[in-house]
Amino acid sequence: MCGRYTLISASEKLIRTFKAEFDKELVRSWKPRYNIAPGSGILAILEDRDRGGRRAEILHWGLVPAWANDPDMGYKLINARAETLSEKPSFKDAFRYRRCLIPASGFYEWERAVSPRQPYYFFPARARPIALAGIWEHWLHPTGSEILSVAIITTAANGPVGRIHDRMPVIMGESDWDRWLDVENERATGLRPLLVAPREDFLEARRVGTRVNKTDLDEPSLIEEGEADPEPWRQLDLYEE
Repeated sequence: MCGRYTLISASEKLIRTFKAEFDKELVRSWKPRYNIAPGSGILAILEDRDRGGRRAEILHWGLVPAWANDPDMGYKLINARAETLSEKPSFKDAFRYRRCLIPASGFYEWERAVSPRQPYYFFPARARPIALAGIWEHWLHPTGSEILSVAIITTAANGPVGRIHDRMPVIMGESDWDRWLDVENERATGLRPLLVAPREDFLEARRVGTRVNKTDLDEPSLIEEGEADPEPWRQLDLYEE
């Protein structure tokens, strides 16, 4: 799964990278985030059907299907499995009509084979923003209130992530962004092959401290090297067979 990630790039760099329109208030209030958790507002890049081009939106992380009776359903739907996107009632309409990119700088996963679970930070070998594949929904309450929400798509992990966890977020290659966001492709034709793990050398891994477990902490130290590993082979095994 993907339950925590970072976005530390400046807004100007994100605007250039994603070629998306950011409103003035979003740029004014922008700040790096080192511990983004479900239930918070997160940045997403959508294709604007009416005006053309891409736009940035802040969406609630935890997808609320349009047919849901209770918006709290979103707390259970932070991730969507790539293998069953087109089948699950909660995700299939969003996959066909409402796809997005979620800018990120890296993400966390926890090693479950040890107790307490050990967090690792995964980030691109080249320091640049990455795009996680997402789907979004529009939920409207009878009173008129609305929620725009999003889920991050996951796939089977490989490389460094696969040694820690069996799932990872789909990282969409830049050459596929237009294809993924294309609002004219309402049958999501030809998109399933894009929902795979990146090449094995795309990400690097860093063992970090357990302070990241506290969702109220959000500071640069969270992605720094953690305390000394009592079993050094565990860290080496991330890179060596």
